[in-house]
Amino acid sequence: MKMIIADLDGTLVNKKEMSDKTKQTILRLQNEGYVFTLATGRHKDAVKSMAKTLNIKWPIICTNGAMIYDFNQQKVLHQDVIEPTVANRVLALLNQHQTDYLLYTTQVIVSNQSAKALLESRIGTFESVVVESEQIEPYLKQGLLKILIIEPNEHKFNTLRTTLSRIDDVYVLSSQASFIDVGNKIASKGRALNILCEHLGIPLTEVLSIGDQENDLSMVQIAGIGVAMGDGETTLKENASYVTKTFKEDGFTHAINTFIFKQ
Repeated sequence: MKMIIADLDGTLVNKKEMSDKTKQTILRLQNEGYVFTLATGRHKDAVKSMAKTLNIKWPIICTNGAMIYDFNQQKVLHQDVIEPTVANRVLALLNQHQTDYLLYTTQVIVSNQSAKALLESRIGTFESVVVESEQIEPYLKQGLLKILIIEPNEHKFNTLRTTLSRIDDVYVLSSQASFIDVGNKIASKGRALNILCEHLGIPLTEVLSIGDQENDLSMVQIAGIGVAMGDGETTLKENASYVTKTFKEDGFTHAINTFIFKQ
């Protein structure tokens, strides 16, 4: 293996915390010359501090694969935006249901104060623009990568997901409990991983990918070794090459020790 690419929330981090073992494992991978990077559902502005903390020198897959961003060069390598008329249809539905959501544009995260607080309770503070719904329109012109809906009410969550799934040209999936992600139908972590590997000149057969949720399925399926966390989503575990231990049991480190360091 030449490259290790990991999901962030639920794989490396849980409730804003990363174990010392995970930090040590990442540092060892980097010191031994492996390409290590992230594939996350987060917007680039919500992953920036983590990229700096982990000293990641390689482009990062953000927003479920809708963007590949190189923080060192401050450069976008790839992006898939939602078609504007489709985005407006989704937003009209969300406003009708009066649910909280955040917009991940090509430039910034846009939300109301309530949605921002809900997301920060999960992943910590991040840069964003807080506006009222009637002030959103100018930001849509930047290009929309993803709409993140946060709906803790189970009945409302299921209703929204079913209704959104009927809209053509978007994917609808869950990246965390009570989260519904909506983006361009062609965007995925798997598609972005393929593009990134071509950019870096690394065969997919030389990649180990690891994740825990529905949005990780495509990259786990196409990597040479696709690993699911032990407490991950059922379909992901059924399609992975290997199911590692749970987050609390340092499943990431266990997988790296098994396949990379051969411990």
